[in-house]
Amino acid sequence: TGKVTRKIYWSYTKQIENNMQNPVTDYREAVSLTRKTLIDSVKAHLVSDVPVGAFLSGGIDSTAVVSLMRQAGQDNIATFSIVFDDKELDESYYSRMAAQTYNTEHHEWRVSKSEFFDLKDEFIKSMDSPTIDGINTWMVARFARQHGFKVVTSGVGGDEFFYGYDGTFRRLPALMKYLGAVPSDIKKIALKTMGFSFVKNTNPRKINKAASLLEVSPDFGMGYLAYRGLFSKQDIKELISYKYFAHEAASVDMAAFLPSLPENAEKEQKVSVLETSCYLACQLLPDSDRFSMAHALELRVPLVDRIVAENLSKIAPKLFYDQKHTPKALLVKVVGDIPDEIVYRKKQGFTLPIGRWIKDEKWEPKSRILNKDACRKINNTFRAGKMHWSRRWGIEVLDTILKDQLAG
Repeated sequence: TGKVTRKIYWSYTKQIENNMQNPVTDYREAVSLTRKTLIDSVKAHLVSDVPVGAFLSGGIDSTAVVSLMRQAGQDNIATFSIVFDDKELDESYYSRMAAQTYNTEHHEWRVSKSEFFDLKDEFIKSMDSPTIDGINTWMVARFARQHGFKVVTSGVGGDEFFYGYDGTFRRLPALMKYLGAVPSDIKKIALKTMGFSFVKNTNPRKINKAASLLEVSPDFGMGYLAYRGLFSKQDIKELISYKYFAHEAASVDMAAFLPSLPENAEKEQKVSVLETSCYLACQLLPDSDRFSMAHALELRVPLVDRIVAENLSKIAPKLFYDQKHTPKALLVKVVGDIPDEIVYRKKQGFTLPIGRWIKDEKWEPKSRILNKDACRKINNTFRAGKMHWSRRWGIEVLDTILKDQLAG
């Protein structure tokens, strides 16, 4: 007919909705289904003409994938970790424990502050678009490739499909419920008070985050965006030099990018859809792909699989938990042999000590697009210990890319 029809060919939301009427409610059945699904996925992801290694951070997800690789029949497993001299962020104790548990050929690269600065520009140049994340993946991918590997696995996706983020899966739904009960007049008063505090520069990050949550309706999607967002609309207006661009950027309707949420679903299922469609699909997976391929390394993610998602959507959310409050309890149960020290350790993201490394860096914005005064304000607030490093780092990445693009 000459007409183009556009439609979504697969939807996690639809999978959940289709299974809500007759979910798996028997725990043994849920464990059996999940175990078979994950073993099958790992086996499929191990098909290769060359050896398949594994990223191993020492968290539940990457440890689970290495264990499943062993259970799927892979005899020789080479694992790769990056470690550093930072007591809070270094995971070498746990990655070594996992490597010893599964008898892997383990390799570590102890990344120093000077190496980070030596490689920083090369990392940013490898980006297709600005991102605050991924340098950890870029470095461990570089390390694995130096050891001759062309294919590796990663534990990406475990948090999104097995309800692993406390902030979004547990705290955010409770927060949105409470905000829904707050009268609009009280919200207006709170916003005015926050505006005054912002002028006084009292904890601007927390003020803007709270203000963003107060401004949205008690809706999961908009609440999620405000909770996950790095910069508020007010931040964006201040950061962009040209008023027209600033207004247009701050006026973007972010709700247009949200997925449809399954109706009458449990809160965990709604958050899982948001996390997989937004954070996983828009940041973690693109970062994993671009920063592994920057070193000609193929990165495979067996926990992010269509059949895995479809089968997990059949299971009642309550079966993902246990009475001991085990993190990602269903995944831990299914794998069966993850050391307790790894399971019950304090949750920690796979990240470098960037905040500590850049705190004393002499940095000045160089692009014309960003407002230099606003950038300096962010830098000074960060250096004073009143702001998370991700905002300061994000601005540097964006500034570098804008500068290079405009120069080109």
